[in-house]
Amino acid sequence: MRRWDKQRWAALIVWGVVLASAIATFDAVWKVIRDDRKQKAIELSRVSLDAPLRAGAPITGRVLLINYSGSTIWMERAGNTHFWFEWTSSIPTQIGPHVRGGFRPCGEDDAASPFEVAAGPVWWCFRQKFPTLSDGDLDQLKRVSDIRLWFTIFVTYRTGEGKVRHARLCQVYNFEADGFQRSRRGSCDSFD
Repeated sequence: MRRWDKQRWAALIVWGVVLASAIATFDAVWKVIRDDRKQKAIELSRVSLDAPLRAGAPITGRVLLINYSGSTIWMERAGNTHFWFEWTSSIPTQIGPHVRGGFRPCGEDDAASPFEVAAGPVWWCFRQKFPTLSDGDLDQLKRVSDIRLWFTIFVTYRTGEGKVRHARLCQVYNFEADGFQRSRRGSCDSFD
């Protein structure tokens, strides 16, 4: 009997270790599968200007952001969410700290921060007072193919699970089509 008890205990210990190992492996795989840091929760679908680009005039318009997360998210407005126009040959990577303007959900005069964004599309209105384009900037943008006008948004948002995420979204101005579109040379969209 004693020998049988020892064998049974040894088998139970072995099966306990195998079961614990299987549970730990399943948990690790599940965490990797559920890791949504690289998933696209927000898309910059459209950028439209209120008026044609003019030298010295503020740049105003609307952007259509689509919440693909499937649930409500909360977007920061003050301090952690920025938009800016940049005329450069490279993809914008740094937030333009010198930009002065406003960015809010259209129809909301004084929206609180963070702003609750339900799943689906939401129009945001923007106004960039500084810097503005000069006549020289506009001529150069129209003539030189290497330099492009980028519209970029850096968004900080909180998911329903309380996770804080960041997204950088861009579109580039096409003077021939007279509007913004995704860049043919690549996008600066990034998510973490």
